[in-house]
Amino acid sequence: MECSPCEGLYFFEFVSCSAFVVTGVLLILFSLNLHMRIPQINWNLTIFGFLATAVYAVNTFLAVQKWRVSIHQQSASDYIRARTESRDVDGRPEIQRLDT
Repeated sequence: MECSPCEGLYFFEFVSCSAFVVTGVLLILFSLNLHMRIPQINWNLTIFGFLATAVYAVNTFLAVQKWRVSIHQQSASDYIRARTESRDVDGRPEIQRLDT
């Protein structure tokens, strides 16, 4: 509630969720052939909405894949750093080697 720079994020979230819901409703209308009963809407323009949603979905998929790879690389580098630090006991006299 006290996040003043988050207003842009909230707006983006609202627009994204609204677009998702509207696209879902349009998909149901087309799937059930209900669009024939509503002649007031130019249905040729709604195809653009489906294309935009498909592009958004692909972009989201690629972003998640990139995020997963970066998380995996970060955890691997954390593991290597921890292993290296655990072997560096000579510089830290408070840690004694057990193998000597």
